[in-house]
Amino acid sequence: MDPHTPTTSAQVSRRLGTADRQPLAHELFKLPMGWHSRHVGELIGLGGSFDHLVIGPGGVSVVFAKRHRHGLVRVHDHTIDYIGRLMPYLLHAHEEAHRVAVELTDACGFTVTVRPVIAFVKTSLQVDRAPSDADVVARRDLHRVLMARRPILDAATITSILETVAPGASTFYAA
Repeated sequence: MDPHTPTTSAQVSRRLGTADRQPLAHELFKLPMGWHSRHVGELIGLGGSFDHLVIGPGGVSVVFAKRHRHGLVRVHDHTIDYIGRLMPYLLHAHEEAHRVAVELTDACGFTVTVRPVIAFVKTSLQVDRAPSDADVVARRDLHRVLMARRPILDAATITSILETVAPGASTFYAA
């Protein structure tokens, strides 16, 4: 048996998850100077079920990669439907964003608001009505949606948050 071949469903899931995060990283790399993205594995003391933490003038976001290769994913207000089944993605994304916001607020000493973003990779996506408190986007639209946000953080605040989760990172890496 090939040692590189996944043998359990968990191993298959991890391999597919990594493949889904790579296109997201490519989109995040398009963000201009002043924006910073980190894979969850790069963060100190802030692990979670999200894939990327993004910090920039438009705020702080936790980004989740999702993929459904067959069928249409539909978004309507606070529901995400995949071939007739309601998916709990928004609920989980909000819970995780709240947890990260509490941890960052405690660590930074000032209030940090975190917005969830669910980015679908290799998926047919139809957004009938977008939720007001989260972003649900196709992967190719991720950087555009982040850039369209109204600036709410200045450079000093961005650096402070980034230094909390990835010390030294703000001096050598943007986007």
